[in-house]
Amino acid sequence: MANTRPAQPELKKYLFVYGLLLLPILWSAVFIVYANINTVFLSFQRFGFEGTFTFYNYERFWFELNNHSAWQVSVKNSLLYFVANDFVAFPLALVFSFIIFKKIPLAKTFRALFFLPSILSIVAVALVYRYAFDANPKVGIVTNLLISVLGVDAASVPLFLTDPNYAMNMVYIFTIWAGLGYNILLLSGAMSRIPPEITESAQIDGAGYVRELVVITIPLIWNTLSVLLITSPTIIFAMFLHPMLITPSGDISQTYTFAWLMFNEVTRNVYYAAAIGVVLAVLGTAVVMLIKFFTERVYNDIEY
Repeated sequence: MANTRPAQPELKKYLFVYGLLLLPILWSAVFIVYANINTVFLSFQRFGFEGTFTFYNYERFWFELNNHSAWQVSVKNSLLYFVANDFVAFPLALVFSFIIFKKIPLAKTFRALFFLPSILSIVAVALVYRYAFDANPKVGIVTNLLISVLGVDAASVPLFLTDPNYAMNMVYIFTIWAGLGYNILLLSGAMSRIPPEITESAQIDGAGYVRELVVITIPLIWNTLSVLLITSPTIIFAMFLHPMLITPSGDISQTYTFAWLMFNEVTRNVYYAAAIGVVLAVLGTAVVMLIKFFTERVYNDIEY
């Protein structure tokens, strides 16, 4: 009778593979599946009335969204994060990725300039950025340059990080700069997989850089582009670290976002914070699915 048991090396291979998979599966089960399910249950609890099912947290969130200025500011700021990311940072990342891919002059300079924030701790980069625009000329490099080089009167130097007219714009600038490296890394990697004979044929036919980018490069890397476009709306509901780090003491209400206010509520009322998280998750999923629906209809999948 033939032996149906797997050979010893085959058994060891399966044990090795399943052993490697065990830890991420457990991690996902505890910190993703359980945490999200528990968040939904917590959202229907009320502080001081534990054990009773209630829609109080959702009613409170709707009321504050319509009546409290902090939430209204957070809606505007969060939506503008999406605009800054998709309509400023994303096109810039595409252009600079193409510059690096084509080895255009200054390509290496751009690579170092934009990759630096991606390989360093975002906390360290944010603190450097914050100190660069500090109002004290002994600390703030930009403030010092404005006074000593351009001759701007010290009293007239804008308070970039504390003045409500400048604070949020400074956060957007930092977010764009800090996020370029990640997008450039993915896009330039996708461009490097394009067969060289395709671009060489385009050059022989007289296609310039702009035509090559629009007609050849973008369709060929559309799978990567579409993934970035689909996941980009999550910034609306997840951005809180940048304004918290850049705004001194984290107390400039003009830089509030959805995620920042939810983060503040976690330490005060976990049930209310859970309700906010559920609402943002539902909205985020709907937006992502909508963008996915449209991006899948722009270009057909191209294999090369």
